[in-house]
Amino acid sequence: MTYLEENKTTRIDDDVSIAEVFKKHSTGLAERLVDKTATQFNSKTLKSFVSKRNTPDVKHAFPTITPNQTKNLIEAIPSGKATGVDGVSALILKIAAPAIAPSLAKLINICIAHGTFPTAWKEVKVTPILKQNSKSDKNNYRPISVLPVLSKIFERHLHNSLSAFRKDSKPLYSLQSAFRKYHSTETALIGIVDRMLLNIDDNGIIGLLLADFRKAFDLVNHDLIIEKLRI
Repeated sequence: MTYLEENKTTRIDDDVSIAEVFKKHSTGLAERLVDKTATQFNSKTLKSFVSKRNTPDVKHAFPTITPNQTKNLIEAIPSGKATGVDGVSALILKIAAPAIAPSLAKLINICIAHGTFPTAWKEVKVTPILKQNSKSDKNNYRPISVLPVLSKIFERHLHNSLSAFRKDSKPLYSLQSAFRKYHSTETALIGIVDRMLLNIDDNGIIGLLLADFRKAFDLVNHDLIIEKLRI
């Protein structure tokens, strides 16, 4: 059903109504697509699977951040970075960095100590961008979310800590291309093509199984991820 079919009485220039349509569509997407008959994951089975992988028992704790580190992270943000719902721009933060860094560092350290993330920093400004075809079909839009710039400082600190941990403990599959520095879809493609060529040289048989999951990121099971992190 298209946007116009579902909202025949709504004017196209009615920004509030259109925003509500996109909000309802985006927030209910996962619930509509998830198979209700799918078997729920079993925590005991998950623990058994993880224990059989023979991975080293390593733990990671996020370090506190210093005012100087906070100031450096603020100054590293591109001045033209999009502004979130709080209206605080990256340029303003960079100008105020020397004054706000100590307070911001204290706030971040409190959040790390309590394992929390400020609710206000989770609020996003969403802009629907047309991907293809008809403008009247809401399924043809990709929602672009912009978080407050302040949240990016906290995120970058956590990212830097996790990246160092991954580099030292090497928990990732050696050929993984996603979420790794100097890796991308291009390096993944190069790796696949290289293995295919080697297989051809050895007179081997090549078989590929390709899956394109619809709305894959939106359907990530957060409960399962959290449970994995606890194990």
